[in-house]
Amino acid sequence: MSLENGLIRPEIFQKLFEESPIGVELYDAEGKLVRVNRACLDIFGVDSASDVKGFDLFGDPNVSEEVKSKLRKGETARYESAFDFEKVKDLGLYATRKNGTIHIDVMITPIFSGDGGPFLGYMAQVQDITARKLAEMEAVSGRELWERTFEAVGEGVFIVDERNTLLQCNEAFAHLVGRPREELLGLKCHQIVHGSGSPPEFCAAHRALRERRRVHEVLYESYLGKHLELNASLVEGIEGGGTLIVHTLRDVSEREEAQRALKESEERLRDIFDNTSDLIQSVDPEGRFLYVNRAWRETLGYTEEEAKELVLWDIVHPASMDHCRESFERVMAGETLGGVEAVFMSKNGDGIMVEGNISCRFGDGRPLGTRAIFRDITQRKLAEYELARFADEIARSNRELENFAYIASHDLQEPLRMVISYLQLLERRYGDKLGSEAHDYIDFAVDGASRMKAMIEGLLAYSRVGTREMKPAPADCEEILREVLENLGLAIEDSGARITHDRLPVVMGDEVQLVQLFQNLISNAIKFRGEEPPRIHVSASQQNGEWIFSVRDNGIGIEAQQRERIFDIFQRLHTREEYQGTGIGLALAKKIVERHHGRIWVVSEPGHGSTFYFSIPEQGGETA
Repeated sequence: MSLENGLIRPEIFQKLFEESPIGVELYDAEGKLVRVNRACLDIFGVDSASDVKGFDLFGDPNVSEEVKSKLRKGETARYESAFDFEKVKDLGLYATRKNGTIHIDVMITPIFSGDGGPFLGYMAQVQDITARKLAEMEAVSGRELWERTFEAVGEGVFIVDERNTLLQCNEAFAHLVGRPREELLGLKCHQIVHGSGSPPEFCAAHRALRERRRVHEVLYESYLGKHLELNASLVEGIEGGGTLIVHTLRDVSEREEAQRALKESEERLRDIFDNTSDLIQSVDPEGRFLYVNRAWRETLGYTEEEAKELVLWDIVHPASMDHCRESFERVMAGETLGGVEAVFMSKNGDGIMVEGNISCRFGDGRPLGTRAIFRDITQRKLAEYELARFADEIARSNRELENFAYIASHDLQEPLRMVISYLQLLERRYGDKLGSEAHDYIDFAVDGASRMKAMIEGLLAYSRVGTREMKPAPADCEEILREVLENLGLAIEDSGARITHDRLPVVMGDEVQLVQLFQNLISNAIKFRGEEPPRIHVSASQQNGEWIFSVRDNGIGIEAQQRERIFDIFQRLHTREEYQGTGIGLALAKKIVERHHGRIWVVSEPGHGSTFYFSIPEQGGETA
């Protein structure tokens, strides 16, 4: 429902509106002027309603912020004010045939459709009360009123004649130039303000006389050491045919200094923005670019002039369009978004992946524009993609290799078993017919085949760790160690080993693999012993969210340069005559630990034993 036809019948509304002796203005819900009657046009000296249609109520400098605040709250506001037509002309608000100042009485009322209905806009009733104000002023002595007004003005006011002689000034002017008023009367204006013997070329009084118009300027006057805002207006028709020039003078040094500082700050920020490698942009609520920095232009391939013609959606890749529109709406609603990823399109059509933060600047509760800082992450994303693809390839290759090792080692056992069986059968049946040298050859062959069988079995066990499904469950390491000691009972008895342990925890893990892990480490400690019987101690401690286990022995120790190598498959540090084994045990232990998301390492010194450490994440484990 519109503001015009939402109240009464259209023909009645039209007649009342046009024939009202009071000026009436109708504004829409955004404060834009949509209708104005003839009485109102006459008050403001406007010829046609089309000249003011769309005028912004909230942008009118003659309406105070207090009144605007009431209107935004839905309250009626009434006020009287002096309406300055010169200001209207200076600001270029609209064309008017009137000059000077009038006094107006204005009442602005928010309009709603029915009780509790939607908000339609505002109706302003305007009356010219200049005659009433003049009548009120005439009640006061003209001379007294003039003097009181002259002194009450906050700005410096002074009057000179056509010869630039100061005839009158107020106390504010005397204070501004730093001299008593009595000393100033009769002096030349240029002597007081400019400190010169003759009027300078830019003298406002001379310009006003020469051009026959009001002069306004802001200048820095070195004589007074101040920034001054000066207005000079002619008063003609004085008795005797003379002309006076009335000046107002204001010290705007603080304002000018603030503006200079602001300009320098803006230049510094622009310099910073234009020298950063990040892409910085500002977009208005309609999506038009307000600002883009140099990195943005260079990355997307647009000139500064071209960027001004773009809207946000021109640079968004279709794949990111929905996501970007949603983000834009959320930011316009007041959210601040971080880590936003999107794909932009450069001028030549290349996709550019970016990541950044977006916020919105507000004024009077309305969004003015977004502020966004993006970083080009195209190369990073491509590297991540390649890394992920490479990791998938490695994982697939490892799975294939493990499957191959498992299948190969499994299939090799049967022919190898046959070789050993037939060699032993040959020795049993024909042993009395063979010489001692033939018996040695058969022993060598059986020994080599047996060692190969042990290596194949080790390789099979190693591949099973990678291919066998993990079954993590609460595993009691006390029970695991007890089972390991039973499995190694014969080796412990033969070596005279003594194995002790601290209290061990319950951890989340695959119990079968953990038994294999502890058994490999303890059997190694028994095997690689010195002259003394093995002394082995197992312990565990909590550190930074994981359990650190240790298996300490008094064995032969390990050289520093060998401490990493011993965890590689088939790596041996001793001959088979010194110590039996396949070189798979520690590699198997490492693989089991890594499948449990842990790590394994050794601290050792030759002749002083070794301590093997491995970690298992807590994952809810508890001490048994």
